Amino acid sequence: MPKSQLGVSYRPLAHDPLHGECFDDTKAVYKHFWLTAIPLLTVAPPIASEHRGEVLLNGIPVPGATVTATRGNQKFIAFTDSHGMYSFSGLTDGTRTIQVEMQGFAPLKPDIGTAPNAPAAEWDLRLLPLDQIQAVAPTRSQVAASPVSIKES
Repeated sequence: MPKSQLGVSYRPLAHDPLHGECFDDTKAVYKHFWLTAIPLLTVAPPIASEHRGEVLLNGIPVPGATVTATRGNQKFIAFTDSHGMYSFSGLTDGTRTIQVEMQGFAPLKPDIGTAPNAPAAEWDLRLLPLDQIQAVAPTRSQVAASPVSIKES
């Protein structure tokens, strides 16, 4: 490293042909970093949100219901827990269709919007009429004909 007349070491300046100015290497590193980093920071991926909700029957939690969130060709599936609660994480913000299904109940299929800090959804299922439940339920002969395997441990 060269020394001045006073014996102090100094770093020679580099010349920037684009701007016609002189600067030391440290400034060049910072300048090129910010020129590269700022465009990368402005191109951010879509924000992902969590959607959560509760499935009820007359105020009583419904465990085991299937909840499907669909948007375009994206499909997420969740099941309600013992408290009737479900959640989806990583959903991009926007409108999507939620379908709530449970055997013996009329399906729900509303469109909802997902956004950060949205309140939990509440779905109230309605029991199907008995003739509709019997139309889709397996008969005793179908159940008796189904093979059952029991494994002993």
